[in-house]
Amino acid sequence: MRLFLSINIPRNLHQYCKQLQNQYPDLKKSDQFHTTLQFLGDDIESANRIIDELNKITFTSFEIEMGNVEPFGHTNNIRGVWINCKNNDALNKLSDNIRRVMGNLGYISDYPFTPHITLGRYKNPPTKKPDLLKGEPYKFSVDNFYLMQSTLTALGPNYKIIESFSAKN
Repeated sequence: MRLFLSINIPRNLHQYCKQLQNQYPDLKKSDQFHTTLQFLGDDIESANRIIDELNKITFTSFEIEMGNVEPFGHTNNIRGVWINCKNNDALNKLSDNIRRVMGNLGYISDYPFTPHITLGRYKNPPTKKPDLLKGEPYKFSVDNFYLMQSTLTALGPNYKIIESFSAKN
């Protein structure tokens, strides 16, 4: 079981995400769409300590705008396809605050924050780079972020909300 922090995508945008997935038939698809704020690893025992620290973060509601669909990974090793999301000050501030608090607990992120929604991953990387698709500029409101648990199965990951952290408006 693995832990990560996310912004979950509203249900009304799931059908749009699934339509985009269908443009890439070889993807191992997900139907639990989210933007990962930080991956924490296999440390379920520390969940209470993580929750205590994350409760100290305050933020106000903001919007995220979805962008284009593009492959991710290295040119010769495409790992999957995602919808990029436009950076904005509120999203970056939330990400920075989370990474600061998690850093104090010893969780240091390997990657810079790149807001995106993963549509799926390839079991076997494609031989040709998948096409970029122009996405609709859908926006959604962020009122919460979540501590999530991920359990890997043969059919893909299953996600469970451990704790929700709400905006203070």
